[in-house]
Amino acid sequence: MTTISPREECMVLVMGVTGAGKSHFVNKEPPLSLIAYSDVGEDMSVAIVDTPGFDDTVRSDAEVLHEITRFLSTQHQLGIRLKGIIYLQSINEVRMRGSSVRYFEMFQQICGEQAFSNVILLTTMWDRVPESEGRKRQQQLREEFWNTLEDRGSTIAPFDGSAPMAEGFIMQLLAKEDVVLQVQNELDDSRCLLGQTSAGRLVLPNVKHQLEITARELDELDKEISIANSAGRQEERIRYEEKKRDTLKKMKREKRDLEELKTNVHSEAAEKIAKVKKSMWKSGFQVLATVAGLSISIFVNLLPFLGVY
Repeated sequence: MTTISPREECMVLVMGVTGAGKSHFVNKEPPLSLIAYSDVGEDMSVAIVDTPGFDDTVRSDAEVLHEITRFLSTQHQLGIRLKGIIYLQSINEVRMRGSSVRYFEMFQQICGEQAFSNVILLTTMWDRVPESEGRKRQQQLREEFWNTLEDRGSTIAPFDGSAPMAEGFIMQLLAKEDVVLQVQNELDDSRCLLGQTSAGRLVLPNVKHQLEITARELDELDKEISIANSAGRQEERIRYEEKKRDTLKKMKREKRDLEELKTNVHSEAAEKIAKVKKSMWKSGFQVLATVAGLSISIFVNLLPFLGVY
């Protein structure tokens, strides 16, 4: 695994459910977009990466996990140094909703305990709640969900939405040792499939369960169609057939999710890297963006707070 650029390339991930303020933090709208800060120093570039949430209304958890892990495997194989993860949670939520809890469980499995010291947990949207209520909710998050990470070195802090504070948190991570996430170590085994990783094992049972439910729904619909047809109730039969078509589409999506979890992500990323290297020889960030299908924007001298110009 070698870095293909002479510049020192580092990366910080920004994660959290949709609506937590990730795009505001990185000032970039598309999910899984990469902002490369060049000319931070003579030999240093830093990328801040916005990742999609597992509460996506269009893509399934399996699709999102595949996208994130393909990106992480590519980053790791290119030798781009991961400095840490900033995890955002809206303080505006009275309690963590189901998708937030599910996402955070997935997040922990992606990271692994050894990476928790490179995690900063930020609460956002403080302007939408009274300060006393916000402090109460943050303490609740700390006690019910974040205490394990804090015990292993994670930082918990409020985020006021300002650029100086965002820069301060990024600088805090850049000062840390590089980190390799649990899912990256797991995928380094060329035989490991996505569904066999710790994160994948959270998704796989649900995908299989949903497939079983959908199969039973199809059986019931076939029975209803047969009964309606035998009784000459054609309008009823047509309604059931429409439901069956919708259910078949649902099953197709669920089967696709199952296939996503059978992906050898390491090999997939390696093959794409090899193809890109044949056609161009660019910075690691540019190859990463090409392989992962990211949008990439370059900003010059955007991090003067690091003390190098």
